[in-house]
Amino acid sequence: MTNPAPASFKQLIKSGAIKRADAMKIPYKDLHIEPGFNERDRTEDFDQSVRELADYILSGGTYPPLECRVADDGKVFVVDGHRRHEAIGLAIKAGAPIEWVDIRQFVGNDADRVARIVTSAQGRPLSPLETSRVYKRLQGFGLSPADIAKKVSRSLQHVNELLTLANANTDVQKHVSEGAVSAKNAAALVRQHGERAGAVLDGKLAEAKAQGKAKVTAKSLAPRSTPTQEAPAAPPAAPATPAAPVVAQAPAPAPAPAPSGMPPEPSDNMVAAGVRAVRNFQRSDECRVMAEQEAVAAGVRAAYSAMYREFTETGS
Repeated sequence: MTNPAPASFKQLIKSGAIKRADAMKIPYKDLHIEPGFNERDRTEDFDQSVRELADYILSGGTYPPLECRVADDGKVFVVDGHRRHEAIGLAIKAGAPIEWVDIRQFVGNDADRVARIVTSAQGRPLSPLETSRVYKRLQGFGLSPADIAKKVSRSLQHVNELLTLANANTDVQKHVSEGAVSAKNAAALVRQHGERAGAVLDGKLAEAKAQGKAKVTAKSLAPRSTPTQEAPAAPPAAPATPAAPVVAQAPAPAPAPAPSGMPPEPSDNMVAAGVRAVRNFQRSDECRVMAEQEAVAAGVRAAYSAMYREFTETGS
């Protein structure tokens, strides 16, 4: 009795236990890169990763097939695997005997191709800034943030944050690219300060560096607490004095009517209410900004009151 031959992929395919996928190869020189399709930034770190991958390929390392599409003119374009494609080229220049490259067909529309840049499970993940540009391109296809979140299998909050970053001014994006602030914190600053977010971030970064830190954190962006001030103790009551005799006084003259075109003078009650509101808000860290706004409003009312009195007394 002879022993059965060892199992092999060929036997498993022949028996139907394994289905053979459509394996395709193409000469490396016939692969094309679509200009502007890949959103990766050409940083020193990225270039180093390409060189390391080329060395790995030169040493005999294997890599997944490149996902490609065929254009109407018959050209084959890389959809997923741009870093691998570049590393293979470097390996060939260094002497690797590579002529044919394994590829597989990409199935999907134009929006799916762009989303594939983010969803690729192979290679080096995109940075938050690179990802934000992909989301903005998907939005240009008419996809809502919810549609994008579903397509790339990420949360809606994540997509909204990166869309905010994608539309932020270049000074904010530069800080994110340099790692001075996270994409999440940068997006929060943009939502809060709009066009001034970059200037606010500059100030926060200067404060962080003064404390020996290289990055703006969520803690450093939190509103600063204002210490609660206790009201001063009331002075001791003065000793009682004999009541002065009541002297009849002439009634006070009626206030002069307000000149035409002038609004009525704000009452003391309004100013007092503003002062009370300021003190109440000062006792709450969360309402610090609102307290500052109320203080400004109270100051404006006081200034307006002084101007009003000057106008009514001098007529100018």
